[in-house]
Amino acid sequence: MSNLNRLNTLRVRLVLWSMLVNALLLIAFGGGIWFALRQVQYRQINDMLQLSAAQLAASIDANNGQLTIPPDDVAVLASRSVFAWVINDIGHVDLTIGQAAKQPAPTLENDLQDTLDEQGNPIRLYRYSLSENSGSIVVGISLRTVQQTLQTVLLILAATIPLALLISAVGAIFLAGRALSPIAAITAQAKRISHENLSERLAFKSRDEVGQLALTFDTMLDRLQAAFEHERQFIGNVSHELRTPLSMLKAQISLALNRPRDSATLVQMVSAMDGDVDRMARLVESMLTLIRTEATPISFIAVDLSDLLNGLVSQLQPLAAERQITLALETPPSVRTPGDPDQLVQLFLNLLDNALKYSTAGGQVRVCLTVDRHECQITVKDTGVGIAPQELSQLFDRFYRADPSRTRQTGGVGLGLSIARAIVQQHSGRIQVQSQPGRGSLFTIFLPLYST
Repeated sequence: MSNLNRLNTLRVRLVLWSMLVNALLLIAFGGGIWFALRQVQYRQINDMLQLSAAQLAASIDANNGQLTIPPDDVAVLASRSVFAWVINDIGHVDLTIGQAAKQPAPTLENDLQDTLDEQGNPIRLYRYSLSENSGSIVVGISLRTVQQTLQTVLLILAATIPLALLISAVGAIFLAGRALSPIAAITAQAKRISHENLSERLAFKSRDEVGQLALTFDTMLDRLQAAFEHERQFIGNVSHELRTPLSMLKAQISLALNRPRDSATLVQMVSAMDGDVDRMARLVESMLTLIRTEATPISFIAVDLSDLLNGLVSQLQPLAAERQITLALETPPSVRTPGDPDQLVQLFLNLLDNALKYSTAGGQVRVCLTVDRHECQITVKDTGVGIAPQELSQLFDRFYRADPSRTRQTGGVGLGLSIARAIVQQHSGRIQVQSQPGRGSLFTIFLPLYST
């Protein structure tokens, strides 16, 4: 496997997506902590400046034109690293506290302002107006400690986020391996399954999503095996059905070539060969019809079943009269279903043809069309020989004949009902059969109604 293919795997994509999500979360979390800490730090500084300015304004005493501050208040300001200027109404500095003595009086555009001191260090100043002499107090504090704290936190985040990403990547690799190991086992086992051992199954016991995947795969294998066995049986049945007429045809040709025959004998032999060829032609045509029915998609149109059944019954009336069978139809007007008219004609023609073949003289074949909610129901009932109960479950199987000798006499190849079931399934319907020996058969077809 090339390096590009190794990178384009589900395991790698899971790890990369996990690292990307974790990176976004860590950056957002770290950035939120840093901004929250910054806000708290600066809010505390603002509160300290405002409190210091108010305390300083309350503690200033004026004796003989001189401003004084009690030493205890000065010590409190020094403990807070706060310095201050007391400025009179004409802008002169009357008193300084702390580092303010080393710096000129500031000129503020706003009551709260950030600037730099004489050494270039960042400071924050706050102006507090005095109501007594129209002067003001300007208190300040260095921002260097706050900025150093924020820089330290930023460096810690810059160091811990990559480390956390590395740890999460290791964890993601481990978890991806644990999560995908069942899939790897399923893949390896699936590769060993072929047409030679199609009966093997994954048999994965877990009930999670991977177990559901394995169960779905096993179900698909069941369908494939059934289809494979079905086709194998179909091929075997075709071979068996073709072998008999071909053997008879070969035997007739060999007899004709062994020694001279008179004209009457040759005509009889050729007639027998012609019957075998007709039987093979019917078999091939039926197989092609079944294959086309199962494989060809249908272009659904609205088909009027009432007109279709009326036409078929009228077409088969002469044949029914010839066999002395009563053929009757009961149908309401204009019942429509979505489907292919040619296939539906084939469906009902097969059922009616079987009903007429296996009904004796004086019998009846009755076709009835009814409507029930969202589907229509078509029944084809005859008074023929009927079918044994044990044979009903196999009646729609390919090449199955309830009575092989009788079916060959009537010219059937055992595919008519298989074709009928395939057509019904193509039309999203279903077909059922009820029968008793000597009492005839009842075929019921359910088809959806056409909705505009």
